[in-house]
Amino acid sequence: DTPNEGGHIVINLLDSAATHPDCGVKGCAAAYINGGAVAKLAKDNGWNLDSAYTNNIYEAYRSGQDINHQAAAKAIEVLAEHIAYWAMSLNLLMHIEKIVLGGGASDKILIDKVNDIIRHNPEFNNKVQVDLTEIGYYAGCVGAAQFANKIRQNRNGEIKDYSGERIRIPDVI
Repeated sequence: DTPNEGGHIVINLLDSAATHPDCGVKGCAAAYINGGAVAKLAKDNGWNLDSAYTNNIYEAYRSGQDINHQAAAKAIEVLAEHIAYWAMSLNLLMHIEKIVLGGGASDKILIDKVNDIIRHNPEFNNKVQVDLTEIGYYAGCVGAAQFANKIRQNRNGEIKDYSGERIRIPDVI
């Protein structure tokens, strides 16, 4: 992740504890929109198991009867709100019409809730749609591999960064 990525847009300056380890930006979206954030939300809302992995959280939510169902529901609701308002903000700022999410925090339940929140906020006049990637949990790994392959294919080891500046990639990659 780089600070130039849409996931590092600041969405909450008031939470000094929410600093993403990759960029160090206080309150960036990536600090709220990830598997670890879902686990923390579930634990903060009464999760009753040692392991709060996202697959356990979605499973507890689906069961509807598990003792952890309420904690899972609250965690998913808060995560959906973060993603929905982040997506609506990106749409207002850059007219992005579609955002595809992947990784540990992604699930169809979450995506459906995100799109419901977007639909029920007409004041944003939003037309953004959030979808789930087909490769789910491994989306970040696949993206990193594609990026590394792109660098390797470039004969002189240079690529352009987001600003268009040429940057030199070490030969060890």
